[in-house]
Amino acid sequence: MTEKQAEHPHIYELVMQGSYELRRALGIDDSSYTVSVSNANDPRKYYLHNVLNEVDKAVFGVMFANSFLVDNINTPPPIESDKQLNNKILQTKIDELSIWRRKLIEILIDLIGFRKANNKNYYSHYNCLHELARKKKELNDRIDFWGCNNKALAQDIHLLQQSAEQQAIQLDPIKCWYANKEKLTQKIQCKLSDEKECFKKILLQAKKHEKALLLSYRNSFGKPSELLHSKRIIDETNVDLKDFSHAIQGVCVLCLHVISTVKDLLRIHNVKGAIKKISNAIKKNAYPVLLFNLRTKPKIAVGDFVATPNGPAQVKKVSKTKFGYKTLHVKFLMTSPSNIEVEEYLAEEIQLIAPQKLLKNEVLRILTEASPNLKPSVRHVNIAIKKQVIELWSLIEKKDP
Repeated sequence: MTEKQAEHPHIYELVMQGSYELRRALGIDDSSYTVSVSNANDPRKYYLHNVLNEVDKAVFGVMFANSFLVDNINTPPPIESDKQLNNKILQTKIDELSIWRRKLIEILIDLIGFRKANNKNYYSHYNCLHELARKKKELNDRIDFWGCNNKALAQDIHLLQQSAEQQAIQLDPIKCWYANKEKLTQKIQCKLSDEKECFKKILLQAKKHEKALLLSYRNSFGKPSELLHSKRIIDETNVDLKDFSHAIQGVCVLCLHVISTVKDLLRIHNVKGAIKKISNAIKKNAYPVLLFNLRTKPKIAVGDFVATPNGPAQVKKVSKTKFGYKTLHVKFLMTSPSNIEVEEYLAEEIQLIAPQKLLKNEVLRILTEASPNLKPSVRHVNIAIKKQVIELWSLIEKKDP
């Protein structure tokens, strides 16, 4: 068993202990079945209690997954005839974990949103809109498939809508990331916002280590969804125990972040025990932020020469979004297979060959030292450097097996 795989039990035991400590801070006895009463009296307590329930369930899922991993870690590689079956079994286990990855991402998004709306009025309104949406779907389902327009359910919907409208009067529309607003007046509507719009709003508020975890809508929502939904045409991916271990670790890390954010919302200071260990684990783990910076803030400038999937190129422009992510606009030095002259890439898709400024200055220095009276043309120097990069690329391609 590798060091990473050995860490899984330690992490989920820590999460379970942290969840228990937070329940004590909430003052809810988990053996009691009367927690729903606090929905009206203390909507924050009700919401956070249910969040911890989801974390606990995710941990149980991780425990079962890790047990399977431990049982198979020393198993010899499958023979050729069993590879396909082995691959499907591992894909099944990874798909199961994707459910918890998706759920925990949704929870973390909402928890981050509540940082700027951490009082009972926003929790109450949030709970009300979710209950309203749930009952509307139930009524629509009854009507569409049974032709049953239940009057009591319709009345519940009307009362919930009235309650949501009254609550909205007391709220700041900017803080209601979860609700739709009218374009002109910004009046809060009785409708939940689109998932992607919520994600965009929250990503701007997220701390750096959270951005490193969330990264983008496709990374957070799209990829787990692809594992949950069947497709007419799909390429089967070959996976191994390392991929499975990585999936377990991903769910564990999300659990740690959820526990830490719940702690912040409960305004728990001077923490100790499991909660302190979780907070320290997140703060001291610099790798996710380092990886995030490499993927979103490359040390590549305009003019630099880079290696792309379609050959060598020179960076002509670096654009930046409101999320702080950069896109590199490059011009190919050689004809690309698709005859595209200028292309846009994410930082992680290309590699730096050589900084143009450094190369240019070095060439000029060498020429000046060799002939002090020489006044080399910068344009000709740049052309010469491009030719050298192309020649270097050709040599690399020849050596490449």
